Amino acid sequence: MAKKRRLSQHDGETLLLAIIIAVFYAFKKALEQPILASVILGIVIASIVLAVLLIARSRRMRRANMLARYSLYVEYSPIEFEHITAEIFRQLGFDAKVTPASADEGLDVILSRTGSQIGVQCKQHKHPIGPAPIREFIGALAAADLDEGYFVTTSNFTDAAKQASRKSPIKIHLIPGEGIGELQNRVKGLINTDLIARPWWGQLFNWQKGVLIMLFYISVVTIVGTISYIALTTIKWNAR
Repeated sequence: MAKKRRLSQHDGETLLLAIIIAVFYAFKKALEQPILASVILGIVIASIVLAVLLIARSRRMRRANMLARYSLYVEYSPIEFEHITAEIFRQLGFDAKVTPASADEGLDVILSRTGSQIGVQCKQHKHPIGPAPIREFIGALAAADLDEGYFVTTSNFTDAAKQASRKSPIKIHLIPGEGIGELQNRVKGLINTDLIARPWWGQLFNWQKGVLIMLFYISVVTIVGTISYIALTTIKWNAR
């Protein structure tokens, strides 16, 4: 595999020059069409603000999921983790039965829904799961004559483990620590999926949130656009 070429000083200077030229050209066009430029700038700024809110929401949710994952690892025994996993699947609409620890035959939980049965393996691990446990799980599913399974862990999966699951003749779903943390938060209603993490926002109906977001977007576009138009026309007038 060819090594990636590092950005040289010459390349950096060329890129900087290209950016300067692009900004100058855009500014020149903005002076020629200040109304259009002001509207575009307003839309861009409003979109950036919404993007920042969405990124903050995503990070907040991921932090909550990771905290839930950590809790599942340190606060419960392996047997308790199996029961918690079973309860999560029950809340998701499955019938779930925890198998006896002395005779689980590689399957910790048996799920059933719409007449089909699904095997679940629960691993309360700190380090990433490799391919060997996945192959053992596939063997356990085959021995139980099941054609689908969930492998749940408080850790993550290596690339080799993911590849082993993809090559399996039996359908395998891999749920890492963050994933099971997210499911636990979801079924318990502990995760805040709102765009704005404030109590007053959570009390609003969805249509009210949509109206407020739309009004906010229009307001930002209007304010930024107006200020930009005044600035551009002033510059254009003074340049005459």
